[in-house]
Amino acid sequence: MRVTDGSFSGTSTVTATVAAVDPDWLEWRTREKTPASAVSVPVQAVYNDLVKERLSPAFRRLGFTGSGSRYSLKSDSCWALLGLQKSAYSDAREVQFTANLLVVARAAWSAMRAERTYLPERPSPSTKYGPPAAIQRIGRLLPDPADLWWRLTTDSDISAVAEDALNKVRDYGLPWLQQQMRLQDCY
Repeated sequence: MRVTDGSFSGTSTVTATVAAVDPDWLEWRTREKTPASAVSVPVQAVYNDLVKERLSPAFRRLGFTGSGSRYSLKSDSCWALLGLQKSAYSDAREVQFTANLLVVARAAWSAMRAERTYLPERPSPSTKYGPPAAIQRIGRLLPDPADLWWRLTTDSDISAVAEDALNKVRDYGLPWLQQQMRLQDCY
């Protein structure tokens, strides 16, 4: 393929690989959403309680600061961030969430911001910026890598969801953050 002044000439072959779509995910994503007025206790309130009362205190015991959906490890030379991301397809009956991790040296981030003035003062762990920022979703760090989303409904065992999320962050997320901090000379 050849490009001249924005027009294409010649022939080209494009090869794409399409991954199988999990039917449960597709069904969940395309279901009719439930408005908050249709349930007595919206699961959003259950999620907020899970984060505030269980995950945030546990993350702090692991050395993180922060609250809500954004946490960081203390470092003067590096951003080492943990972010909880709710699915855009969550509704009043169900919330799915995951954990995103990001590490970037503060000096490197400042240099990126000088080149790309639209970047925020502080990076977000849920946004892919490209090198030198290292970003990873928690499920990709597991022994059997997958795109892990915890499912929360009003009938969920909140303790089990909290324990699993905390264990995954402690056993896989925190070591990854620390390794990336060493690789970026952030200690």
